[in-house]
Amino acid sequence: MGFDVDDLTAPAVIADPYTYFGQLRESDPVHWNESHRKWIVTRHEDVAWLVRQHDLFSSQISGLAEILNASPPIDGADRALAEHLAETNKSIVITDRPDHKAMRQAIQGWFTPRAVEKWRAVLSEKARALIDAKLPDGRMEVKADLAVWLPLTTVCLMLDVPTADAPRLRELSDILTNEGFSPDRLRDVVPAWDELRSYFSPLLESRAKRPGEDLISLLAEGERAGAFDRTSSLANVVLLLVAGHGTTLNLICNGVHAFIRFPDQWERLREDPGGLAASAVEECLRYDPSLKGMLRVTARDTELRGRRIRAGDSVFWMIAAANRDPRVFTDPDSFDIARAPNPHLTFGAGIHHCLGAALARVEAQETFRALAAAFPRLRLAEPVTYRPNLYDREVSALHVAWD
Repeated sequence: MGFDVDDLTAPAVIADPYTYFGQLRESDPVHWNESHRKWIVTRHEDVAWLVRQHDLFSSQISGLAEILNASPPIDGADRALAEHLAETNKSIVITDRPDHKAMRQAIQGWFTPRAVEKWRAVLSEKARALIDAKLPDGRMEVKADLAVWLPLTTVCLMLDVPTADAPRLRELSDILTNEGFSPDRLRDVVPAWDELRSYFSPLLESRAKRPGEDLISLLAEGERAGAFDRTSSLANVVLLLVAGHGTTLNLICNGVHAFIRFPDQWERLREDPGGLAASAVEECLRYDPSLKGMLRVTARDTELRGRRIRAGDSVFWMIAAANRDPRVFTDPDSFDIARAPNPHLTFGAGIHHCLGAALARVEAQETFRALAAAFPRLRLAEPVTYRPNLYDREVSALHVAWD
């Protein structure tokens, strides 16, 4: 398949980022994309180095200039919307030290592997209930019937918000993460952003006065300790909602799709779900990750593979390419649920290593265990397409059937 090397939004690239970015990895691993004004870094060695250079590559990508120069560019008439978003989006993932360190220390105890284990039984029961509800139908839309609701209801429990509010919270989250490529996309994004902030604002206020054992109360405690102000705590609770279910949703869907494409691996999982669920999830994370890549801004002039990267340049490090680098992974385009070692870069590394990694792993492990117990074989009922997005790897829908 041929590609225009400058068009990251082309349907062929959205459908198959692995061939596109794999070609760059072999021919031009530090590639300047003129159309999107970004460096694209694709080799595992380079990405693994880059994600640990926090002083050299800044995570502060929410400033006005970055929003206005996003790919594709924002409509100039929407400058006021861009200014508002830049002023209010102060979440931990787009913050550098020392603010990032203070924020992370305030909430990271909630997300340790030991801390999230207490949710395993709840997640297992919820996954089985969602699957059981669809068994009589003979088919299921994995995204809408399972992958959305398992992580979303988990996040609602952790935030201690009514599960009755989950459908609207999902709608708003969906707008934030899948705005597409329209130049006027901020006209949808900013109202959804503000509605979520308005939803959580009184909850933060009330739990600052009467704290409970939930994540919103933890953020309120972080405010008292000086790690957050109200703007950043609101941005972070929205992040916990959106990222807390969106990336796991993609992990489940992309994992199920991989198992359908490699039915021998489904058989292996069914034979030993207890022994292989953990390594199977790691291979799902490597083979078809929830995020194709992440963005950084270069803090000072540097050089990588002979390319001069100047201060202020955007750098797009490609998980999708690094995770299939043949220099690191044997037969990288195959799906092997017992792969070891498996040094994928899906959760990043260093100070920005994904805060919710342990929770996502437990959610996915219990989902695949429940699916393996229910279905000897799954097959696609309709062709799979992907939503147009530079960063997320999200199916439009995943219709499966069984006998």
